[in-house]
Amino acid sequence: MAGNDPARVTLRRIRLASFYNQKGLTTVEYAMAGALIAAVLVTAFDGLGAQIGVLINFLIDAFS
Repeated sequence: MAGNDPARVTLRRIRLASFYNQKGLTTVEYAMAGALIAAVLVTAFDGLGAQIGVLINFLIDAFS
């Protein structure tokens, strides 16, 4: 029977493994992109927070 040919079964397993590996890589890529975006946002808000602190202190000193 051609349906039980070991070569076909192996090829089918390779195709399935390739499909699942591609999905896994996509998930990892999304996770890495999310982590990179989060790191950029934290850095940007940290710098922005420091600038706002300077501005608030300037305004406090101006009104004192």
